Formats: sequence, structure tokens, C-alpha cells
Amino acid sequence: MIVNILTFCPFPSSFYGNSLIFKTLRIGFPNAKVFVYDNESPIRLSKKIETLAKENDCYFMRIKKNISHHSFLNSCIINNVTNEPIVFLDPDVCFWKNCENWEFDSLLAGRLIPEFYDNFSKCITHPRIHTSFLWIPNTNKLLEKINNIDKFECQPLTPFMYFIKNKWFRFDTMGVLYSLFEKQIKSFNKKELNSYDHLFCGTHLDVVKDTLPQVNEWHEQAKENYKSIKGIWKKQEKYFNNRKVINE
Repeated sequence: MIVNILTFCPFPSSFYGNSLIFKTLRIGFPNAKVFVYDNESPIRLSKKIETLAKENDCYFMRIKKNISHHSFLNSCIINNVTNEPIVFLDPDVCFWKNCENWEFDSLLAGRLIPEFYDNFSKCITHPRIHTSFLWIPNTNKLLEKINNIDKFECQPLTPFMYFIKNKWFRFDTMGVLYSLFEKQIKSFNKKELNSYDHLFCGTHLDVVKDTLPQVNEWHEQAKENYKSIKGIWKKQEKYFNNRKVINE
């Protein structure tokens, strides 16, 4: 099994979110081969991430030219064509239980984010499997599905916005892929969701804190004691449910 983590820490203020994963990584994946890619963080912060990565028996690489998240996902998938699972983790994730032996008979697996109105992008955001913990059981099968999409402008991993009937809509990263293959994708159940938590916007709170003020409290809790965010996914679900789109 291969696990991929992309860190992005342009400012010292976001280091806590980029380093959160290293507190519990080996609880969730005790034996996996883990690659940590740092996305052009300043050298001083990148070195600190490298130290934490090596303390957790991870391979570390610094990306010298900033790349988009969906480009990173695409590159890792293409360069890891295998019948074995590969996993993507955001650095602002905490694990409470071992996830390494999970098995999925599906194209993808992960946490389903439902359709909701996003205050930050000011768009109706389509459902998708969230990339903070993305499980690909077999990249061969996934790439075969993608390559067989007979639409020349379709880029199923890439986010984009569009405007129609006086409303803005958004497919976030992997959103198009979920829409295409929903019936072949496994959403995490409660047992799986209780095995970890994701601190939303842990790497870039400065960008969203004014439009998503409720997230600020969760971040303060995480800074004080990362264990305090255990079960926070339930509060996040309420956030999404309160922003359900009512179809007219």
C-alpha cells in the first residue's frame, strides 16, 4: 500500500495544520509506505516538515514549483499504476484507529460531501468524495474508466465553476468523477468516519476564516489539543445539512 500526503505551508501560521497528520499517522497506517510531498513551502518550514516526515518513517520530497492539488492527484495516480490500493491524505487529518486493513470493492472510497451552498466560493457545490482521505483500491481500473470517457473536454479530476440560470455551480476536485461513476464509488460509513477526523482548511485557514467563521473555533481546539477534535465530522455534517440546496 502506498500513502501520499501533500503539504502546503506558505506561512508559519499554517504549520500546525500541515503537521497535524504526523501526530497520529502511524495509528492509521502503521506499516504503509508513505510519501510526503511538500508543495513549495518556504525552506525553513519545509525542513520542519521533512523532519517530522522522517521521524514517522516517511519518504520526503520537496516540490520546487507549486502545483495544483488536482495536478498532484493526477500525477500520483498515473505514476502508480497498480492493482494495490493507494491512499491520499491531507496533512490536517488525525487518526483514532488503524485503517490499513480496510478493503473496498469499488472504484473509489472516501467521505461523501453532499451538495451544499458554499459560503466561500458562493457556489452550489456538487457532491464528491473528499480528497482529505481518498482511497483508490486499484489505479488500473480507475485509469481504464477515465480513459474510456468519450468526451474530449471532460477532465474528471479537475475543479471548475459554471453559471447557468442565474446561479453559480461548482465541481470541486474529483466532483466530476463522482458524478460520472457514483454507483461504483463507496462512501465511508459511520464506523469508518469514526476512525479519523479531518480539520477542514487546516492548511489555509487564513484564506477562509472571514467567510467560514465557525471553522475558527475548531482550529483553536486543535491547536490546544488535537484529541479535542475527535468526532468533529458530526459537526461538519450539520454544517453541510444546514446548507442544503432547496430545488425550486
